[in-house]
Parts: sequence; structure tokens; C-alpha cells
Amino acid sequence: MTDYIHLRSRARATILQAGLRADRHETGGILVGFRDGQNIIVTRAIEVPSPNATSHSYRSDHTVAQIELERDRSNHPADLLSGYVGEWHTHPAPVGPSWIDRVSIGRIAWRAEAPIALVVCHAASATFWGMLPKRRIRPPWQLAPVTSLLDNIAQQLGPLPPTAVNANGPVFLSYRQSDGKTRVRSLELLLRASGLVIWRDQTDLRAGTTDDRLESALTNGLSAAVLIVTPHLELSEVVRTREAPRLIQLDEHPDFSLAIANEVTRAGTTKIDYGAPDRLLGHLDEEVFRGKKQSNGRALEGRLQIVRDLLLHRMEVRRAAISDRNDTLDLFVQTRPAASAMDADLGADLHIRTPSPPGATKVPTRAALNALRQTLPLASDAAFAAGARNIAVRGGAHLSIAITIGAAFPETKFPTMTVAGRENELWSSDRTGLTTALTVTNLELEDGGVAGAPVAVLVTISPGPDTTAFATLIRTDEYAAAVHIGLAQEGTLLPDAAGPLAAQLADIIRATARGEGTSSVHLAFQGPFPIAVLLGRLLNTLRTTTMEWDDSAGVATYLPTVTLLLGTEASPIVKVHV
Repeated sequence: MTDYIHLRSRARATILQAGLRADRHETGGILVGFRDGQNIIVTRAIEVPSPNATSHSYRSDHTVAQIELERDRSNHPADLLSGYVGEWHTHPAPVGPSWIDRVSIGRIAWRAEAPIALVVCHAASATFWGMLPKRRIRPPWQLAPVTSLLDNIAQQLGPLPPTAVNANGPVFLSYRQSDGKTRVRSLELLLRASGLVIWRDQTDLRAGTTDDRLESALTNGLSAAVLIVTPHLELSEVVRTREAPRLIQLDEHPDFSLAIANEVTRAGTTKIDYGAPDRLLGHLDEEVFRGKKQSNGRALEGRLQIVRDLLLHRMEVRRAAISDRNDTLDLFVQTRPAASAMDADLGADLHIRTPSPPGATKVPTRAALNALRQTLPLASDAAFAAGARNIAVRGGAHLSIAITIGAAFPETKFPTMTVAGRENELWSSDRTGLTTALTVTNLELEDGGVAGAPVAVLVTISPGPDTTAFATLIRTDEYAAAVHIGLAQEGTLLPDAAGPLAAQLADIIRATARGEGTSSVHLAFQGPFPIAVLLGRLLNTLRTTTMEWDDSAGVATYLPTVTLLLGTEASPIVKVHV
């Protein structure tokens, strides 16, 4: 059997990263590990940079190399079996060991008492060549295969097809059902609400053999994945033998992003156990995941860190497309149908989804609204960081959420916005369009109004408005005043009137509140989805509670959903009511 050099994951990553940093120059260093017969297992690679390295030469400083080797030993006192086992360096061009490399390593091997390895790497293509010089062989070297965990995975599962990574594809969620289901629901909700498309087994695994369907999902166009590490993960054969190996392969691709939500803590502490993923998945010797970023899956902040990281990755991928569209972010929103990757608009820069309300209720769930509260500022910041200054909104949503979406992308941050209507007509924030005649009716309150209470505002700009639910609202709750803003003439609103109309509505609402000496408004809206979005981005200086119409109890009523406050660095949602 041919002798080989096995690079463990940490050593392989060190060499690749060093090669990519060096770019057009060579770099190199020493290999640390142990011998298994005539084979060499490399556990760590140490870089020994050379100031004299060029595009075709590298020479290690032996004094510096010895110092680095001693430092490595002091950093790993428990690793008594590992020691110096060879040399490595990179080539900017995709070529293996040169004649000079062979002669140099042969001289080192002649002085050594055990096999010595040479590894040469072309980092850009992640290609490795190996040599194992032998003292009694002429010439004193022989080529040796360089193996790795990735090679073993490729032998077991096959190489990834070219279609495996799609920068615009969904995010795969990998977890153990028995103790990961609850956490994955929470993370899935946050990811969907932030604008990321999710692939999850319970919603997207079609009928058929599980292995075949999973293999299809893992090799046909993912952009990212989240590995959720829970104590029972080692009991999941699917994750250990199928999902995790494929994710390791996918993570080698520069357009793929792998996040780790670790819920395993070190004994007697609340700190996460960074060694748990490798231990539970059987990669303890390799330490595949220890060197990768891990977030605390138990803590909300840890889960939000994953959302933030994946959003930034998504926006980095979409930056060029946003720039090509005149710095316009394509935002798709849907809050009514059940969410899945199958009906997702993968071409959108962001695709915000929340779960549909249960049963007959029309009001979004508290969990959905809390997810928006936590992730909308992340989505808005990521869009701005990607160079977006204009927003193009498509889809549909509960009107209270439509107003909230507008508040998350205010005109102070994104100067222009267009919203597609039911027939794909565009409603623009441009205020130079047509004006709409409105009526403002002050409604009588039974108690004459309560000083210091909020102002109740009903906006009806759709045909056949229903005011009964609003009448019930102002009869049962305390308000300083109540007004009804409607159309002066029945008719069809034109998209060209959208910008001026949204501005008119915001001005009237603001003036009504100011007249009562308050900034607090309870807003019930009946009208087109585009106007709701455009109005939401203009509600600065107001503390606006959005009201959602609901008749699931047999009587039409308005229920408060969220309170919005624009202009803060935090979320525009300051309170969730349902």
C-alpha cells in the first residue's frame, strides 16, 4: 500500500489560509504531527514567514522555525505524541514540488531518523502534493498522496456536483429532532423574518426516500447552512453520516457560509463547549469545527448573531446586483401563506416571511411580531451596508405589518421606495405625482375625550369602507380624540398618487396628534398594501400603535399589534401587544 500524508482539518486550513494571504508570493513553514508506520499524520501546520519570499522561491529560517516549534509545544502541553514531521510551502501557480524542493527535502530526510514529509499547496485551487523522502531510496524521495477528511468524505459520499452551491439559494437547517426541534423553530422564525429563505426538513422534504431527498437538497443549490449542536446530536445517524459531511464539503466553497449554533455547555458553566461539535459528530481528532465561529444557540443574542452573519453574507453576494439596479434593494414580503423554500422568490435580495396566523384569526402571532422586532433592524442595516439606498417592495402582508415594513426602511435612510400592487403596477414614494382629495372627520367620543390619552385614527382609502370595528374601538378604549380620514370622492386610486397621498396622510395624522398635545397614535388602516408600506416610512416623531382588523370571534374589531417609534438606532418596533 502506498504511504500517505494525512492533513487534519486544522493543518489543512492553516496552509490554505496562509497561501491565500501570500497571494502571488510563496510562504511556508513546518508540519507538526506523528508517524503511523511509514505514514505521517499532520495535526498542525505552523507558518514561518520569510521576508525574502518571491513568486518562485521560499526559504525557511531554521532559527525562527525552532522558536515557533517550541511555542507550539508550550501551547499544546497535553499533546505528547506530536512533534516535527516535515515542511510545507505554497506555490502561486498550480504546480507540484520542483526539483529544488525534492533535493532540499531529500537532504533533510537524510539527516532524519524517521520519515519526513513535504507538502506543497496551490491555495487558490486547494490542491496538495506530498513527498515522503526515504534515506535508502535513490533518488531519496517518493511522491505520496496527501489525504484529508474531505478526501474521505468524497470517497464515501462522492464529490459535490458543480450545482451544489448557489449564492442565491436557501439556508439549510441541520439538527437532531429529539432535542433540537424547539430551538430550530425559534431560529427558523428569526431567519425567515430577517429575509432569508430557509430549507427545513418538516416543510421542504418531499415524499420519497429520506436519503435521496436530503442528498438532493444538500447538493442542488444551497447558499448557507446552520448546524444546530445539541447533546443528542451524536444519536442522529442522518446528521453524522450525511448532513455534516456534506456541510464540511460545502463550507470549502467561497460562496457558502456555515454557521454553528452550539447549545452544549461546559460542565458546571454557562459557557459553550467549543469541542462539542467535533466530539458529537465523531471528528474529535480532526477538530473540524473548533476553529470555526460558534454562537451560543441557547441565548437570543447568539441566535441573532447567526442571523446577522448570514444576512451580511447574503448582502455581500447580492451587492453587485443591488448596484446594477441603481442601488435598489429588491424586497419580497409575505405574511399570510405558510412559508417554505419551494415557493420562495430566490431572485429577491431579501424575502421576509412570517408564519400565517393559526385557525380563523386574522392577527399575526406574537412570535411572528417578536421575530420582526428583533430582525428588521438587522435586515435594514445589512441592506444599507450593501449600498442599497432605494427599496423596491413586492408581495403582500397584513396591513399592520405592511406599515411596520415601511417603518423599518424609512425615507431618512432610504430616500426612495416603490411598492408593486396586485397587478404589478408600481406605487412610488415620489411626491410630485397627483394629489388626492381627502376628508377629515372628527368623531364624537362618549366621554368627550381623555386628556393625555392617545389619538385614534381610522384611514379608509379603499371602496366600501367598514367603520363598525373602529366605532367599537373608540367606544371601549380611552382616547383624547378620534378622526376618520377618507376619500372625498369614491373612486380608484392611481399609483401616481401614492407618494403625495402617503405624505398627506402622515401630515394629517401628525397634526391631529399635535393638536391634542400627544405623539401617541392608534392607527387603523383600510387601503392598498402599497400605501400602507409608504405611509409607515413617514411616521417619524410619532409613537404609532398599528391596529389589525379581526373577526375570528364573530364580531369585527381592531386589535393592537405593535407600537412603532422611528428614528431610534434600535428596532422600530418598541412593543408587541398580541
